[in-house]
Amino acid sequence: MAIQRIDPKNQGPNRGFVPAIRTGNIVFISGQVGKDSAGSLVGPDISSQTRQTFDNIKGILQLCEADLENIVKLTVFLTHTEDMDSFRKIRAEYFNPPALPTSTLVVVSALAQPELRVEIEAIADLGN
Repeated sequence: MAIQRIDPKNQGPNRGFVPAIRTGNIVFISGQVGKDSAGSLVGPDISSQTRQTFDNIKGILQLCEADLENIVKLTVFLTHTEDMDSFRKIRAEYFNPPALPTSTLVVVSALAQPELRVEIEAIADLGN
């Protein structure tokens, strides 16, 4: 089975990793954060960072001719416990029952850059 590396050109400068890999009908999306196409953080707050992060994931899936409904697993990393409610409200704007994926949410002491409040990785199934 061929491995296809997916590297959207609108996600800023080279980060030293590939944003996603497709193998067969499965897409593994690396941890995405709230940075725009210029590589700039969209804001200091959890809401703006979460929206941009989900938009980045949507952009990757669009390159695979898929959308958020194809996601079967999310892993979410937050740096502040108090951000959970706001994160969940934004997530509900992107995912509606019955198309909710499985999900793990972990609160960590820090991400790769101190201003980041959320990072999300995903696995999508594109079907047959």
